[in-house]
Amino acid sequence: MAVALAACGSALLLAITNHITQNVASVPFLWVLPLSLYLLSFILCFEGQIWYHRSLYLRLLVVALGGMAYAYSPAYSGLPLIVLLPLFCFGLFVCCMFCHGELARLKPDPSHLTLFYVMLSLGGALGAAFVALVAPRIFSGFYELAVALGGCMVLVHVVHSRNPTGPPTQARSPVVRLAFAAIVAAFLIVLVIVAAVASAVFLVSPVRHKIWSSLKPYQQNRIRSFIDPGSDPLGSGYHAIQSKIAVGSGQLTGKGYRKGTQSQMEFLPERHTDFIFAVIAEELGLIGAGLMVFLYLVLLLIGVETAKNAKDRLGALMAAGIVSMISLYVFINIGMAVGIMPVVGVPLPLVSYGGTSIITTFLALGLLLNIQTRRFMLFY
Repeated sequence: MAVALAACGSALLLAITNHITQNVASVPFLWVLPLSLYLLSFILCFEGQIWYHRSLYLRLLVVALGGMAYAYSPAYSGLPLIVLLPLFCFGLFVCCMFCHGELARLKPDPSHLTLFYVMLSLGGALGAAFVALVAPRIFSGFYELAVALGGCMVLVHVVHSRNPTGPPTQARSPVVRLAFAAIVAAFLIVLVIVAAVASAVFLVSPVRHKIWSSLKPYQQNRIRSFIDPGSDPLGSGYHAIQSKIAVGSGQLTGKGYRKGTQSQMEFLPERHTDFIFAVIAEELGLIGAGLMVFLYLVLLLIGVETAKNAKDRLGALMAAGIVSMISLYVFINIGMAVGIMPVVGVPLPLVSYGGTSIITTFLALGLLLNIQTRRFMLFY
């Protein structure tokens, strides 16, 4: 059952993403919206049982599956974007909440967690393989979304017939529930605003022209080089192109320490600051770059644990802010090096050369260590 639920969520994510990006709106980076909703549902369901109530989401599933089925039919394909995009995003979120909520209910004791997470990974891989590899070879049209919706309906029936009630929900502090609900609401509002702005900018010609003409030339070049670096390979797109060449040429094991052609022959600009990750990926390969990302992940998880164990609100907020700052720097810098983020002057913490960056990071980590050592409050 765990494999089926994970596969259903993964298949729905890819099928709905393909549908809204190919048949609804060809907006750049629109795929980020369904992916964010998928990850958000996973976080909510596994954070605690208070966010998933089967009775509520079974009712929402009727609306979501029915709405997506009608919108998927050719008779309603001409509906405006402002209707189709929220409809499919809402349907994906509800279906993923059901799949991930039921997976959270199936979570076993800690002694069996390894097998459980292996089943989740296997199910996600099977769902993705069905949409990306199997469906294009066995279907003459785009039918994977219909199959995924039908599979979700079957799972609803199977899950409800096996366990109609489910375990009771776990009580949580009202303050924690209110704070987490506020964060989730803000996250969803930001996603809706970003989707609306992107739709207005890329689909409405007068709005697109007015916003584009209001930007300064260097801002236009930055956006143009981010979307299509090849449009100016020797100018604004040079950094991004050379960085991706360096990352790709490293392959699995890299070219060896100080043997990278892009970095040592100075094809790669700013190789000691902004594009230090490209140098590491070229010389140490996927293994070295993956090891560095893993170390960052360990550091961030320690920070999250520190924030969770802090005994006062000030310490928890400071630890959460430090973790957010470091994770944002890491994500932007690595994303910039591999081409999924625009080229901006963001350093890689603890790796990039620079006095201000090192001092700021050390001060932040010192505060984090102080919060961790004072997690036990003493009274005299």
